[in-house]
Amino acid sequence: MAHSDSTLELRSTDVDRLRYASDHRTLEKVRPAVLLALPARLEPDDILQHARTLCEVFDAKLFVLRVASTASTPEMVTTETLRWHKRALGEEIARDQVCVCLSQFKVAVTEVAQAIQPCLVVIPYLEAGDGELITRIVRDTAIAVLAARSTHHGDGVVAATDLSDQRYPVLRQGLRIACGQVAPITFIHNVTPAAFASRTHRCIRRALVSLEDIGRELGAKCARITANQTDTVDAILTVAETQRANLIVVGTHLNPRHERDRRRKSVARQVVEQATRSVLVVPVRGPGTHAGVALAR
Repeated sequence: MAHSDSTLELRSTDVDRLRYASDHRTLEKVRPAVLLALPARLEPDDILQHARTLCEVFDAKLFVLRVASTASTPEMVTTETLRWHKRALGEEIARDQVCVCLSQFKVAVTEVAQAIQPCLVVIPYLEAGDGELITRIVRDTAIAVLAARSTHHGDGVVAATDLSDQRYPVLRQGLRIACGQVAPITFIHNVTPAAFASRTHRCIRRALVSLEDIGRELGAKCARITANQTDTVDAILTVAETQRANLIVVGTHLNPRHERDRRRKSVARQVVEQATRSVLVVPVRGPGTHAGVALAR
C-alpha cells in the first residue's frame, strides 16, 4: 500500500515537540489544529492548499506530519517540508509545526493525532486500500479525516446522514465547511426500497421531515433529499454527481452495534474508495441503523 513504505520507529521526540507546539498554541489562543499527514516523498501543492483553506474555515493552525523511510533523515525531511510550504503557499510555516516520523503510516498518524487533537486530519487519497486506512484512523482517534483528492468537480458539498446521532455531526461539519467556502450544501438520507415498502410512505415522509427540521435548526439554506435506492453508496455518489459537489461528508460509527457491522465493508469506506472527489469521514457515536438503513456506518 502506498502509505506503508516507512517502517521503523516513531520518533517520540518529534511527537513531543509537536505536542508542545500544540499546547503552546492553546495557551496563546484557543485555536483548533488541522493536521496534514502524508509520506515524505509526496509534495502535492493542491492538497496543501486544500488543508490551508480548511484552516481558514475552522480558524485553525496547520500542522504537517511527514512519514519518512529509514533512508531519510528527519532534519532533511523537515527542511524540504519548510521549502515546499514556502514555494506552494508563498508563506513560511514554523519548524515546530512540522513533525517527521519513521514509522508505519497509520501508527504515526494515529499517535500524532491523539497527541495534538486536531479538528480534522487531511490525508491524500492514493490507492483503493486507503479507504480502510482512513476509516480505521477515524475509529481509533474519534477525529474526522479528509480523504483529499486533486480532482475538482464544482463547489457544492453533499452531507449524507443516517439520522442516528441526534447531534448530527455529519450535517454540522458539512454545513460549516460549506458556509466557510460560500458553497451550496445538500443533505441526503437514503431509505432502502425494502424499508419503504414495509412501512409504506411514512418512512420517507418522516425522513424528509427530519431533514427539513434539522435544516431549520442549523439555519441551513440547502437542498434536502431523501433517496430511495437499494445501494446507499450509489445514492450518495449519484447525488454528489447531480449536485456537482466537490466534497462528500459521511460518518462512520465508532461502535457498530452488531458483529456483522464490524466485519463488512462500511458505507463510509466504500464511498471513500468509489468517489472521484474528496470525502470527509466524520466519527458518529449514535446507533448504526435508522429507518431501515445504515447510511454512513
